[in-house]
Amino acid sequence: MMTSQFYSSKYFSETYNEARNKFCDAAKAANAKLETIELYSQNCPNNSLYTDIAWLGNSKPHNVILHSSGLHGVEGFAGSAIQTCLLKNLPVLRDEDALILVHCLNPYGMINLRRVNASNVDLNRNFLFSSDEYTGSPDIYSKINSLINPDSPPAFDLFFLRALAIILKYGFVAVKQAVANGQYDFPKGLFFGGIELQEELVNYKEWLLKNLPLVKNICAIDVHTGLGRFADDLLLIEENCSHSDLEKLQKHFGKERIKTLNPNKSVAYSIKGSISEAIPQLLNQAKVNLLTQEFGTVSPISVLFALREENRNYYYSKNDQSYSSVKTRLKEAFYPSSNIWRKKVLLKGVQLVHQSTKFIS
Repeated sequence: MMTSQFYSSKYFSETYNEARNKFCDAAKAANAKLETIELYSQNCPNNSLYTDIAWLGNSKPHNVILHSSGLHGVEGFAGSAIQTCLLKNLPVLRDEDALILVHCLNPYGMINLRRVNASNVDLNRNFLFSSDEYTGSPDIYSKINSLINPDSPPAFDLFFLRALAIILKYGFVAVKQAVANGQYDFPKGLFFGGIELQEELVNYKEWLLKNLPLVKNICAIDVHTGLGRFADDLLLIEENCSHSDLEKLQKHFGKERIKTLNPNKSVAYSIKGSISEAIPQLLNQAKVNLLTQEFGTVSPISVLFALREENRNYYYSKNDQSYSSVKTRLKEAFYPSSNIWRKKVLLKGVQLVHQSTKFIS
């Protein structure tokens, strides 16, 4: 079992390039097979965009721990630190096992301190298998679009008071689900799922199909931040998880940590076009257990406000200094500078991977 004594701030980074360099250096030092996927369609001046994949263990494994970070850009700093630390504190793998670390699925968002890619697409609402699915929005989202996505320059507009009125009218659970479900009608809005599969996910889909077609068991971990109590982690699973699988997961990882994406039973919400739905469908020859590891930061309304202000400034502000400060606040909302938070995140993140080696055995 890992202890807090292995914690070091050196694993944490403040920029994408710093995080990437640390990860790649650690992967090479661990003798991992390192593969790089470059993004070409994203407009990011003065920066090249890469997703890096480190592979340790059997080259043709039966069992895989698939650990990914940075699907939501600015959230990727926590997952990156966990992955870099893991490469220095590797779990024991059996002969038929492999550990695969996918570093930063949304490099544009991480570089620019945004949760979305260059097309304002939330990649965890974009992983759909038919073009017909990229349509529609929750009814409540459409009704409150002007509140969460104001099409005007930043201004004091009583957001918290107006949001409270909306919650009192519809109920917190209904509003939470409507806002975060994923929407496909407002391209400049929050949680926009896009109109087609994005390059980041096209690349990842092709990589998974090419490299993991014969794997029998997969424990996938996708790291996120911004949901739950400060520095606590939740392990979120799809609502359609069978009762037997749920019991097995709860027994191994802890009953209080494992929560479904049912909005009525946890702080979470169901999601359209999520990676947790897509990977089991994509790799349907394998038994896939996908855990979304969510680390809490600030309150849900504070997270929404930070996202709203960043998005509003991105589209409607001409004040670079103001936008810079807004991005800094967004980063703090998803990547707190608190040493207490970072220490707990690193410990719990690394421990989960070590626990997972026994889960797939």
